[in-house]
Amino acid sequence: LELVGIDDHDLPGPSLASAVRGAAWASADVVSETRGKAGAPQSLGHQRSMTTDDLKFISFLDERRGELYDRAADPAERNPIPATAAGIALSERLAAWPDAHPPRPKGETASRLDAATERRLKALGYVD
Repeated sequence: LELVGIDDHDLPGPSLASAVRGAAWASADVVSETRGKAGAPQSLGHQRSMTTDDLKFISFLDERRGELYDRAADPAERNPIPATAAGIALSERLAAWPDAHPPRPKGETASRLDAATERRLKALGYVD
């Protein structure tokens, strides 16, 4: 969001803008989250994942289950692997992530969007 000038949001976690611009990234862990509608066709519901250089753990929050993948052996993530010590540690880091990265209060920073861009984003449903 920072790359398109949106600073006023309540999404948790650090901005990746500096890494996209070429700066070194301090963490090897990447977290992503998707909120699909539970039970809808092609939807796996609310998911949160943490990816490292070697492993990826996906937590299916609605179903209260997880899957661990070896990224080198299975880059397409088709065959979950049994739990390993490293995988358990990864799932624990992912479980702790929301508490360590709470949403920012809205209005904490000012948006740099011009009025026309803000209207277009509102019309598309991206901002309130």
